[in-house]
Amino acid sequence: MAKNQRSATLSISLPIEIVQAVYQQVRDGKYPSDDVVVYEALRRFLMPEGADPAADMDNPTARRRARRGDQPE
Repeated sequence: MAKNQRSATLSISLPIEIVQAVYQQVRDGKYPSDDVVVYEALRRFLMPEGADPAADMDNPTARRRARRGDQPE
């Protein structure tokens, strides 16, 4: 990946149960798209223990939630 590039595409295979759970999050209106569900899950998984997910203001979802006053799930 180039040093100045902010994102990259990654293709993965997931068990059908996980795919269905991801789509359910979108259908329930909790997230705008399936990629945002996966992004948020990975971000939280990789976040250092004890870190505040809402403190990541480089993240568009965190910025949007902060503007709306939403709490992280």
